[in-house]
Amino acid sequence: MRREMKVLFLVMVFIIFSVGVSMAQQTFHLVVGYYTDAAQKQHGFWYNDSSRTFTRYDVPGSGGTQINKINDLGYMVGKYVVGTVSHGFLYHLGRNTLTTIDFPGATATNIHGINNRNKMVGRYRDTAGGWHGFVYSGQDFTVIDYPGAVETYCSDIDEAGNMVGFYKKTTGMLLGFYYDGSTFTSIEYQGAKYVKAWDINGENRVAGNLMDKKEKIRGFLYDGIDMTFVDYPLAYHTYCGGLNDENIVVGGYTDADTDWRYGFTYAGATFTTFVYPASTAMIVYGITAPCRDFSPIESYTVLHANGDDPRIVNTDGRLLGGYYPSIIYDPVKDKQKPYRMWFSSPGSPVTIKFSQSQEGEVWDIPQGVTGLQNPHHVQVVYISDQDKYRVYYWDTAQLYSIAAMRTAQSTDGIGWTDDTVISQPAGYELITGIFPDFNRGSYGPVAVFYNRFPTASVTGSLSQDPHQYRFAYYYDCTTGGQQVVSLAVSDNGTTFYQWHLLQGNSPAQPVMALGNPADWDSNYATHGAIFRSNEEANKWYFYYSGGRNAVHEGIGMAYSTDHGVTWTKYGQNPVRSMNDGIWWHSRRCYSPAVIYGENGKCLGADRLYKIWITGDDGSFRGLGYLYLE
Repeated sequence: MRREMKVLFLVMVFIIFSVGVSMAQQTFHLVVGYYTDAAQKQHGFWYNDSSRTFTRYDVPGSGGTQINKINDLGYMVGKYVVGTVSHGFLYHLGRNTLTTIDFPGATATNIHGINNRNKMVGRYRDTAGGWHGFVYSGQDFTVIDYPGAVETYCSDIDEAGNMVGFYKKTTGMLLGFYYDGSTFTSIEYQGAKYVKAWDINGENRVAGNLMDKKEKIRGFLYDGIDMTFVDYPLAYHTYCGGLNDENIVVGGYTDADTDWRYGFTYAGATFTTFVYPASTAMIVYGITAPCRDFSPIESYTVLHANGDDPRIVNTDGRLLGGYYPSIIYDPVKDKQKPYRMWFSSPGSPVTIKFSQSQEGEVWDIPQGVTGLQNPHHVQVVYISDQDKYRVYYWDTAQLYSIAAMRTAQSTDGIGWTDDTVISQPAGYELITGIFPDFNRGSYGPVAVFYNRFPTASVTGSLSQDPHQYRFAYYYDCTTGGQQVVSLAVSDNGTTFYQWHLLQGNSPAQPVMALGNPADWDSNYATHGAIFRSNEEANKWYFYYSGGRNAVHEGIGMAYSTDHGVTWTKYGQNPVRSMNDGIWWHSRRCYSPAVIYGENGKCLGADRLYKIWITGDDGSFRGLGYLYLE
């Protein structure tokens, strides 16, 4: 349906910056795109709009690379060319990991958009030469074709799953579209020779460009009713390629009817220009939320109590009794209450409860979960491409067999289904049941990781990095006395292979040794929080529970530089102890949970780094909130 659109002329001021000028690092945005060199080869780039510096990126072995979008998790998408064939790709900035994504049976693939759920959209060419849009969940492709169109191009997708792009009519004319998953809405402008929609933000604003009846290319912002033109002052042509939730726009312009030469950001009424040095043309398509650099995690090794009584409470003001928390932070799924927690509630029998919080310190009144068998020591992971949760836990009726470890699924985190014992193939056993093996029995999971884009398989291509598999599973091992941690991986989340046995290293081994007989953690080094550093390449951290006489005597810290396979302990351990003189954890101090910003260098104005531990003073066992210094 064609709409008349109101044109609002903008008063614009512009500032031109030179490339590479040094300045103090503050909050910045990353802008992505690609440029063409003098030999007409394309190269991807990202640009720091504070330091005004470029970083070039080429897919190894390619004849040309385009970066089209970046999300706030540090993932970039685009296409690269080998010979005459184009392939889609997903690249993570901080981890330097590359995944090729090709639509099955296509002769060409281009990934153009990605949201913070890592859902991607793009276009592919079929064997007959026709172009179709698609959305990719990480496992499945879904074709998106505008009704009656000759060709469809999907450009971007927001967190709610709304998509934008453009389509070709039988007349050959290109028009933009908005698609909410069930209904297409055409984006048109009276007299325009074409309309292209390139990006959509969280406020449902669309950025794009059109060619008017005078054959002038103009950038625009569209809110579903009105179209606002964004024309660079005195430019021959202007296009808008992307925008973020702050409504900062990126695009390009020409000062003559030639190749696109200049990039820009547009905020409020101010244009800021940037040019890739020695480029003959450049295209700018994406921009992140605010980003900031932080000092390495390694410089923070001391945990501090937040005030006299940092124990967390319910919304009714009562202390929250619980231990062994598993916490997920997900502002995409719920902006109002992004913290989700599952924890063991003291009693006989132990029960598992669920709660949510706005900031992680005051929690909703917990509710019990259903569908689990004698559960304790839960660890929950979100399966993003299926919008489901998977829980791993210890069945307290079992100890010296694989039956001690169970898993289930849920759509809401409360009602669990498909509860089952995880399996261990012969020759790759996680638990032996044999004394005095270190892995005679288990008290359940320690940490679980899900990778929706695995590049390794237990039955195919092996990797030295456990996090390249779909599931990486750190689990408690016990002789019946001592406790340590070992590692397993899985392709399906239910059948796990012991890591060292899978790698051909027999016998099975723990990933971190107990301390020496005189050390504080000489008999226990187990349940805790494992996470990857976003500021330090190939570095992982582990806050673990430990002790000489019991598992709850304190919290130690360790790090790994081989993807979490082996760990080195810090010399100043424990970083928190029941002997620290803090009354609320004077009897037990253990089971840490950590929320650490998962979006790489795009963390906003403040680093997201929060720690919860279990404390017990002999009369009350509950969860406390700590901070780093």
